[in-house]
Formats: sequence, C-alpha cells, structure tokens
Amino acid sequence: MSDSRSAYDEQLPWLEAVDDEDGPGGVPARRMLLALLVVLVALALVTATFFWLGRQGRSTAAPQRPS
Repeated sequence: MSDSRSAYDEQLPWLEAVDDEDGPGGVPARRMLLALLVVLVALALVTATFFWLGRQGRSTAAPQRPS
C-alpha cells in the first residue's frame, strides 16, 4: 500500500513551476508607445492624403442657382 502511495506523492517535472528569470523580457513601455505614435502619425498622413486628393477634383466656387 505504501508503494502505490509514494507514486502519487512524487512531483511530476512537467507540472512543477519554472522560474525563468533569464528568459527574454517583454517590450518596454516607451518602445510600445513610440510604435503606437508612429502608427497613428502614418494613419493620419494617409487619411490627410486621401482627403487632399479627394478635394483636388472639386471646384472652389459655389454653384450658381438658376433663376
């Protein structure tokens, strides 16, 4: 009985917690914010370009009302 009980008491190596302090860390907050800022500026540039191109074909004078 004690032999089968000892099999359940030993820890399985793949279920034990691993302290991985030497592994790669996460992305720093400054780098993440800088990347977000670059993406937002690029999106604003693309949006402004399409807006500018869309307004190029329009005339600036108001249409005349027929009398």
